[in-house]
Amino acid sequence: MKKYLSLFFVVILSSHLFAEDKLRFLDSISAENWENVKALAAKENKFIFVDIYMDNCKYCTMMEEQTFTNSIVAKLMNENFISVHYNITSEVGNLFNKKYRIKGFPALFIFTPKGELTEKLSGYLNEDIFLSKLNNILTAKKHKNISSTLNPVFPDFYLNSLLKENTKIDSATVNNFLDTTKNLSDEVSFSVMYRFTQLLNTKHQQFIIDNLSWLKKMYGDDDVETLVLGLSGIKLRESIKLNDEKKMEDILAFMEKNLSERNKKWKDYIKIHFYGKTKEWKNFAETMNECIKKPLDVIDESMINSYSWNIYQQCDDQVIISQATNWMKDIVTKTPQHNYLYTYSSLLYKSQNLPEAKKYAELAVETGKKENEHTEETEKLLEKINNEMKNYD
Repeated sequence: MKKYLSLFFVVILSSHLFAEDKLRFLDSISAENWENVKALAAKENKFIFVDIYMDNCKYCTMMEEQTFTNSIVAKLMNENFISVHYNITSEVGNLFNKKYRIKGFPALFIFTPKGELTEKLSGYLNEDIFLSKLNNILTAKKHKNISSTLNPVFPDFYLNSLLKENTKIDSATVNNFLDTTKNLSDEVSFSVMYRFTQLLNTKHQQFIIDNLSWLKKMYGDDDVETLVLGLSGIKLRESIKLNDEKKMEDILAFMEKNLSERNKKWKDYIKIHFYGKTKEWKNFAETMNECIKKPLDVIDESMINSYSWNIYQQCDDQVIISQATNWMKDIVTKTPQHNYLYTYSSLLYKSQNLPEAKKYAELAVETGKKENEHTEETEKLLEKINNEMKNYD
């Protein structure tokens, strides 16, 4: 009998210890009422951790299977947090999206025991990075401006844009709403400006520029820097339309002043896009060469391919074409997919390197058919190459 009792207590103890190694999320019935979650956190004086995920999300699964299963993560969170998770399609998930402007998954939120937002994160975080964030958050200052009410009154056009794909909202609708708002820095107005930055008139653009420091204190660097990038895009289009390099340089100065180091990388995109659209090919190539030496972040393979194709179509300077050909040579060596091979063979053709152009056009056709891509244009290129080679013979 003693043997069985001992075994019973070992099982109970083991299950208890095992449970402590797992991150405990509040059950779905308790979690579906956000006010109850806040009340429980206040009662137990714990922070609230919210995980918003979506179906078929690779990084959501990685977070769940790798980071959340770490015993140190679980212990720290079980002791200090009430943890809940919601599918983005759920009622609470939808409310979070409206209020907190979700732009990546998993979307992770930390609230104080009073229900006030103190941190917003997105994407996969391994256990070391996640633990570092959690330890910083436990002593972080909260963003006092953001109310703990999960469902403030948003205008219908804002709600419709979230619920319905391809909903078209015009500039007048957005700016008329903002004109009637008493406080442009309240969370509803901020969310509208955040979602519809590209539709803002000059007046509301200037409000953001004049109040960047205050808005960062209220809503955090991440969301406000997204606004800065949006405004930079608007100004970029204006500078391209006027072919005004000085205005482009002003944008770079604006970004340098108002972006953190991790977002200053987007300055490269501004320069490349300006020089490409204005066909300043020498400056374009110089900037591209500088960017390609950096880790592929802002300027990835698909973007290099796109810009190289523009050179093929629009540029006749053989020096620039040669540089673009070298960019694509490096890419097809690492990633020999149809569209990259097609661009590379096209540049070789424009460089009059017909034997190599034929070799890679044939490979592009072969690869494209394996990938179930349309290869008609590549086959036309191959036909042109073959005809020119016959003429040389």
